[in-house]
Amino acid sequence: MLTIQPVRSHQIAAVQQLIATVVYEVWQLPASEIPMYDDMANLADIQTHYLENGGIFLVLVEGDRVVGCGALRLYSPKIGELKRIWLLPEYRRQGWATQLAIELLNFAKNAGYEKGRC
Repeated sequence: MLTIQPVRSHQIAAVQQLIATVVYEVWQLPASEIPMYDDMANLADIQTHYLENGGIFLVLVEGDRVVGCGALRLYSPKIGELKRIWLLPEYRRQGWATQLAIELLNFAKNAGYEKGRC
């Protein structure tokens, strides 16, 4: 069964692997070259970059496997930024990215965000 839940610390490596897998699929960019474009430092410290910054980081899981993710962080006062919406190919076109976005936007509304940025 697929569920959307807040990321847990033991899932961070799986999130990084998920992103590397999709980046390779889309751009044929090996994981070793990703840091030239995105150091993914915010994934190493989700607590600071997202949770303590008025945001949230969600994962889509099937059993224990992370198959998708999405995040929202404070961009500037009252403005939220959607980040890191990634899904493995076999989970696309099933409404999961939309559901992640809805969860993130609901969080933003409840947190008092007034505008969004992608």
